[in-house]
Amino acid sequence: MRILISVIILSAIALLGISTFSGVLYQRGIIYIGDIPKTSPEASSAKLTFVKKTLDTILSGTQNVENQQIILKGEDTDQINFLFLGIGGEEHVSGKYLTDTIIVGVFIPSNKKTAFISIPRDLLVLSPNGGGYTRINALYAMPPKGEPEDKGSPGSRGVEHTKKTIAAITGIQADYYAIIDLEGVEEIVSILGGINIAQNYNLKDSRFPDKNYGYEIYEIKEGWRYMNGEDAVKYIRTRHTQGGDFDRMKRQQEVAMAIKNKIDGLKSLSGLPKVLSLYEAIQDHFTTNLKFNEIMRLMDLAEGANDSSIILERITAEQGDVLKYDSIIWNGIRASVLSPKAGREEYSEIKDKIETIVTNLKSADTE
Repeated sequence: MRILISVIILSAIALLGISTFSGVLYQRGIIYIGDIPKTSPEASSAKLTFVKKTLDTILSGTQNVENQQIILKGEDTDQINFLFLGIGGEEHVSGKYLTDTIIVGVFIPSNKKTAFISIPRDLLVLSPNGGGYTRINALYAMPPKGEPEDKGSPGSRGVEHTKKTIAAITGIQADYYAIIDLEGVEEIVSILGGINIAQNYNLKDSRFPDKNYGYEIYEIKEGWRYMNGEDAVKYIRTRHTQGGDFDRMKRQQEVAMAIKNKIDGLKSLSGLPKVLSLYEAIQDHFTTNLKFNEIMRLMDLAEGANDSSIILERITAEQGDVLKYDSIIWNGIRASVLSPKAGREEYSEIKDKIETIVTNLKSADTE
């Protein structure tokens, strides 16, 4: 049953466009760098219908998922909120529990619209443990106040730290979350046979971290590029390039959509073994608090959604946006961070931006 539930989780993620990192995890409406083809509404609808019918068939005789009366948190207000986190994971040499991908997801059941709002990893926030300031990507790894640092995965404790701070910054209280690590992303891409990415400029990062706590040069030429799992992880990690972390957010979008498009192609019975392989491979790399019947309910609500139903936004320090570049002294060393233009811990402009995004999302026509 565990593998079956995992298949449903991935199916629901793919069907909603909630592909992760992970982190993962988000597209701008869907905007690509380059002319990347979109999945037609008809194909997306057919895909969702196929997956759901297949799962219902598999489950027949064990439990009647169609008749389960489950209401997701947020359905009563027509707004279901998610938090998606991408971490380095156990194989990551340093910072294995840093959430270098942080995405707030908002789904509107009435019109099938979804917004993914990316929060930059370097945003300066107060530590929930009373230890002054920290970067937002460190919250997940922090132990409760007064307790020693945990050697294992932070788990739900780390999620709660992050959820509370995200709510204070954005005004969005996320009831559901999903977490994936980089090894999970690598395995997904590898099982799918690689992905194709359109890179629109010659990219070079002379400070890409290697496996020995040093640096190596990472570069990729302009044009369409095939990427295996290892290539894809490097592509979403590199950030010492033009546009810095904000450009990395775009690259995460591209990889997430490329993965989603590959999963789209698994909607025939011949693709079922590969889907099973996907979920078996990421059992130790993917976590969610969505329960089985909640996932099935989400699939019901999302039926009819397609790529054009997705809107992607970023909170940035780019011209006209709500953040600014800042710096802070940690252990005698000056570190670059981001903070609100209105001042540290002043989140009103961020909340206003997100409120506008959600208002526009709710008022969008059903397609």
